[in-house]
Amino acid sequence: MTAASALELRQGQADEEASVFGNIRRYGNGDELIAAFDVPIVLSFCQDRGHLSLGRHLNTEAMLPGIAPTLPPDQRVGAIADISLTLLHGAATVLDIVGDELPLPPAGKSASFLRTPSSDDGDERYTVTVGHGIGGEVRVKVVNTGPVGTWYEMVVSSAPQEATVPDGMSMKGWLSPNQAQYATVGEARRATSACTPSRDASVDRPPHVFD
Repeated sequence: MTAASALELRQGQADEEASVFGNIRRYGNGDELIAAFDVPIVLSFCQDRGHLSLGRHLNTEAMLPGIAPTLPPDQRVGAIADISLTLLHGAATVLDIVGDELPLPPAGKSASFLRTPSSDDGDERYTVTVGHGIGGEVRVKVVNTGPVGTWYEMVVSSAPQEATVPDGMSMKGWLSPNQAQYATVGEARRATSACTPSRDASVDRPPHVFD
């Protein structure tokens, strides 16, 4: 479960619908895009490939419609950070529960078993259901067997990595690290030079995969 172009994440309580939904997508050149409820919210260019990284671009207007421009940058950053950290925590929780080795059923099948998180003292138990899609994607759902009934679901994509976030993607309403406003991803990428190789990056490293 270490290599993936994208992770889709959901979490909720008991039999309720997901209260959190999002995805984390990695691209071949190291770009990373985090979305919540189908809205892109965090974008970083050329991460982990020996390139200069000048911070993350945040879609504050989408998360705080109408009021984002009236708030200071630190409050806008905080709103995005809360959401993105929730998604990252959900992914980390699933990985902690399933452990380093996950039995993978044949394509088109699913299997269930009980697991205790490695970081837990032994009191928590989770039912883990693993589904292996015909197309190769893997769906993992973990449900707390205790009274709270918290559940997490993670879908690991089998699709190949796309090369880069499209240059034509709109960045209207995004907060950039240098406080500038850019119309598109391509404009922001060119302005920040985020993908310019650093001096010690003489050898281009393979695309980063999820750990």
